[in-house]
Amino acid sequence: MMTIGIHANLGKPEVREILPDLVDWLNARQVRTVICGDLGSHMPLDPEKIETISQSEFCLRSDLVIVLGGDGTMLAAARLLGQHAKPLLGINLGRLGFLTATSPSNMYPFLESVIRNEYQVEKRMILDVAVAEKGEESSYFALNEVVVDRGGISRLIRIHVHVNGEPFNIYDADGIIVATPTGSTAYSLASGGPIVHPALDSILLTPVCPHSLSERPTILPPDSKISIRVPSTEPEASLSIDGQITVAMNPETEVRIRKGSHHIHIVTLPDRSFYDV
Repeated sequence: MMTIGIHANLGKPEVREILPDLVDWLNARQVRTVICGDLGSHMPLDPEKIETISQSEFCLRSDLVIVLGGDGTMLAAARLLGQHAKPLLGINLGRLGFLTATSPSNMYPFLESVIRNEYQVEKRMILDVAVAEKGEESSYFALNEVVVDRGGISRLIRIHVHVNGEPFNIYDADGIIVATPTGSTAYSLASGGPIVHPALDSILLTPVCPHSLSERPTILPPDSKISIRVPSTEPEASLSIDGQITVAMNPETEVRIRKGSHHIHIVTLPDRSFYDV
């Protein structure tokens, strides 16, 4: 029997309307359904139809995860489940929904196809992010992008970028974006970066409002190793990962970025292409 996990953004009011009906629909088709304890504590759901389990169990037991929300919710689900290679099926309750598969109005026909195993899984490249400071290192990963910017200050910062150990550029700008092909349609696009098909493996460097006539976005090979520092003459900068994790930087901070060791698995239907979106 298939086990489907449900991950939802309770900040979306539609979730409280959709989720009980979705659980009933899955239960009627003899699909085992599980939910994380945090979500289960906020939703009055029938325990005979859906099982509330711990986060670690949820990651291991779900064969596929339905994500109710927008692209931000998909990014949070990817961070939770990505290393477990669980396919993520996004139901768009946000705006454009580049990462989601369908809308609530088309959800049930889509799920019928999923139950019949008539769906595709796209593998999306991620970035491994290491933040080193004073001999200590913290690790993260990003599906969309990593951004180093000026934080709360109102002037340019100077950003030193090395690629594969060699000096690459010094940017006087509001910030620098290091993006995946998936993230090429997010903040990088808004900052003048190129659109890159998500089937490709590459790394994008996109400056944010550079004070220069010659600074342009650059596409690097996927095996590139990028190092970013903000020199001692600059005020505190800020590191943002997928717009959801923020880390304060100082002159001793080095951000090291490279292609991740795993992929995020996104569920799509055969008749829905990247070009349609």
